[in-house]
Amino acid sequence: MEYIVFDLEFNQGFDRKLNKTVSNEKCPFEIIQIGAVKLDSNLEIIDTFNTFVKPHIYREIQNIKLK
Repeated sequence: MEYIVFDLEFNQGFDRKLNKTVSNEKCPFEIIQIGAVKLDSNLEIIDTFNTFVKPHIYREIQNIKLK
């Protein structure tokens, strides 16, 4: 048996004046990175996948630390 684990990274808008994240009602966040790891039955890595997606709504990528 093989397993595939996905990891999605999201980007949100950020208002520097209010110092908080803001959302577009039609698209509150967008995917900016897709990653995956394929594992065998012993949970050994068979293959990996990683790609970045260019943001269209929130063009500036935010690095926000959650409290």
